[in-house]
Amino acid sequence: MGQLGRHIPQWMHFCRIDRSKVEREELELMLFIQS
Repeated sequence: MGQLGRHIPQWMHFCRIDRSKVEREELELMLFIQS
């Protein structure tokens, strides 16, 4: 897994970070609406 990570392009890491950030914001919004 560690070796494979070196071959993954930088932009893929950025995409993964952005996606998790968006998912967290959507989750916070859903929790805000429910409360």
